[in-house]
Amino acid sequence: MDRKIKAVISAMGITYLIKIPIVSIWPACLALVFYYLYGSEENIEKRLRICAGVCAAFFALCGCLFKYESYNVGWIGVWKLAVLFFGSFLSFRWGLIKLYEYMDARQPKEVVKPKTGKKFFFGISISIIICWLPYYLKYYPAVMTSDAISQANQALGLEPYKDHHPIAHTFVMKFIHHFARIFTKTETAAYGIVCAIQMILLAITFAAVICYLYKSFKGRKAWLLAWIFYAIIPYNGIYSVTLWKDVWFGGIVVSLLLFVWIYFTEALQTHQRIGLMFLICVMGIGVCLFRSNGYYAFAGFVVVLLVFSWKRNKKLILIF
Repeated sequence: MDRKIKAVISAMGITYLIKIPIVSIWPACLALVFYYLYGSEENIEKRLRICAGVCAAFFALCGCLFKYESYNVGWIGVWKLAVLFFGSFLSFRWGLIKLYEYMDARQPKEVVKPKTGKKFFFGISISIIICWLPYYLKYYPAVMTSDAISQANQALGLEPYKDHHPIAHTFVMKFIHHFARIFTKTETAAYGIVCAIQMILLAITFAAVICYLYKSFKGRKAWLLAWIFYAIIPYNGIYSVTLWKDVWFGGIVVSLLLFVWIYFTEALQTHQRIGLMFLICVMGIGVCLFRSNGYYAFAGFVVVLLVFSWKRNKKLILIF
């Protein structure tokens, strides 16, 4: 297919997928970006190109099903769904192929010797917490929307348990709350502890990502940019003190991706691989339990991961 046609279809497909106004400058900008991206060659074997196509078709079909009710009116709706499918397919396929190329080109390190110690890790964690502390103090005990209030009432036994929000998250809130009540006398202080523990765990997760970036990139600038993004930008500070299931889900997803990336790109000893396989399994279960639609996201993730596992390390298939 001609490069220009592919760029236009991809831009329109993504526009329909994320509902960007079609009469705006953004579709044209997307088309230019895709035109530039599609200029590179595909330097991977045929089998992986086929796998990328199958995975991309799966993701594109999921996108169509997700947007079906918005675009199922008349022939115009059929046209939009068709463009959404083919545009998403082309863009997802390109992204997967480039990911495969990068994974093939990246050679595992001979010995895993962390360049950062515990002091660096704890220092990054504490620095993130310090940057988030003003948000914690301002919104103490936590930012609680109607969803969080409902879950808090369920944890306190004031409302019956409902599966509208993940039961696993409600039980986590209940466990931490009961633990906090041992040391506090008020519900406000107890939920302040719930929020503090959530904030600390999220900071530790982000610190692990930053440490890995510090060890992996020679320029040492990537980790600093990541620290600025996680610690300084207000979005993450507010996010860390909001009692939502999405905060736990986001931390679990970040951990899962980090563990999988380390598994495929590092030369690990046997006990390290076993430990990572266990952590990947636990994080995968967490993705399914801490969000009602986490099963669908995890299903798409597994499709891509199985392709990598079949080529690089078939033992990881046993987890799934």
